[in-house]
Amino acid sequence: MNEASQSSSLSEDLDLAERYLIQAMFEKAESLSSSILRRCFSDREQFENGTVESASMVFLQSLNEHGKTDGIFNKLELLFESVAVIPADVLILGAHLQIEHGSGTTTKLRSVLEQFLKAWRFVDGVYDGQTYVSLKTEEQHFSLLSVEKYLEIVDVYVIRLLGTILCDFDAAISWTENADLPEEKRRELIRKLQSLSSAKDTSSSQAFIRENGSPSKEEKEEFRDRSKQSHSSIRKAFQPCFWVFQTFGLKSGNAPLIFQNEKLFILTAFVILICYFARKKHATIQRFALKQFLSVRKALIDIWQLAFSIPVNSLAAV
Repeated sequence: MNEASQSSSLSEDLDLAERYLIQAMFEKAESLSSSILRRCFSDREQFENGTVESASMVFLQSLNEHGKTDGIFNKLELLFESVAVIPADVLILGAHLQIEHGSGTTTKLRSVLEQFLKAWRFVDGVYDGQTYVSLKTEEQHFSLLSVEKYLEIVDVYVIRLLGTILCDFDAAISWTENADLPEEKRRELIRKLQSLSSAKDTSSSQAFIRENGSPSKEEKEEFRDRSKQSHSSIRKAFQPCFWVFQTFGLKSGNAPLIFQNEKLFILTAFVILICYFARKKHATIQRFALKQFLSVRKALIDIWQLAFSIPVNSLAAV
């Protein structure tokens, strides 16, 4: 089979695998896409024209829909024979699927990401892949990866996996400090990790207080005694300032009368307040009373005039 016919066959098979996926025939989509990947592996051109990445995406989605997210990277390693040559977008999608579904072991995901990141070196604006020797074909593969895509994988590894999922901030910061990264990106990652660590410490402290913050009975009694002593001391210190709230007593015959200065003070203040407003609104009150008086007077006059203005029929009296 020549190269043109092989490429045409791969394209047709890829279309068929995508149709299987759309029709929810996940086992057939998985089987056909994995077959495509095995056939592409020895053809360098298929890596460049996007066939490998497209088939890998179909393969991953088939595994995910079929409930096989746990084994994503085990199967990818068998197909590609090395983590280093897995397409970056495929690696990112696989990592997100495992993290979001909570499937698989984080140990495996961590190992895969570390291997991938370690297999590339920073050269002239791109991360240059190291020479890879295929176990099947013994052919060397050499790839280029953009800085943006490499740093996207770094974010998944450092921030999402180590920082958010595993909370291993020491390992994350140590890796970031020693990794071959642009200096600006290194500082940004360290700031994010420190922020996550601070938030985690605060959350842990609040959880500890919720779990262990209830004092024992002895501690409550001791606190109550201290509060009483403190309250007594404060009251004695400020007693002269609050003489109006004390009480005094009088004796009328055999019946003692007790008056509270607090109530007397409040009553006096209330009376003074009423007098103040009465004096302040004296003119208004006077006008209101006069207006009411005139209204009543006019009403009485009208009634009186009406009563004596009715004509008397002399025949009605006979």
